[in-house]
Amino acid sequence: VLFLHGLGDTGHGWSDAMAMLAKGLPHVKFILPTAAPMPITLNMGMRMPAWYDIKSLARVSGDSADGIDNSRDRIMALIEKEVGDLVLRPAFAFAPETANVPLLMCHGEADPVVRFEFGKMSKEKLAESGVKDIEFHSYPDMEHGACMEELDDVTKWLQRVIPDTQS
Repeated sequence: VLFLHGLGDTGHGWSDAMAMLAKGLPHVKFILPTAAPMPITLNMGMRMPAWYDIKSLARVSGDSADGIDNSRDRIMALIEKEVGDLVLRPAFAFAPETANVPLLMCHGEADPVVRFEFGKMSKEKLAESGVKDIEFHSYPDMEHGACMEELDDVTKWLQRVIPDTQS
């Protein structure tokens, strides 16, 4: 499982949560990279770990993800280093063959940073693009972060989509 943290965070910042998930998934390797620091327009140019520049938390437009190509290349290099050039490569460029790749989306309904409606809109856009297996969970009291119920849901979902074939 390649886990990508959010803006300003680090892979290490999620290590305890991922260690908890890993207990229920002993057959799965968790990789927690940290994005390179870059100036973030939204935060007045302050440098922080980010996968791409965020210009606004309003509706996303085509020019609102500067740096995403560099991050994609870094993530692809990490995948090749960790697991080799497996079937994962197509998952980074949406194509018909990736339509059946299962996707879990989780969002707090009380998130004051990334509005809940944007999470729902993202799911709808992915479905319109042809993604077929989207599971969306919402958490009424969760703000911009994670909660135990969400981590439990992620563990159950991963156990279902990455079963232990050795047991």
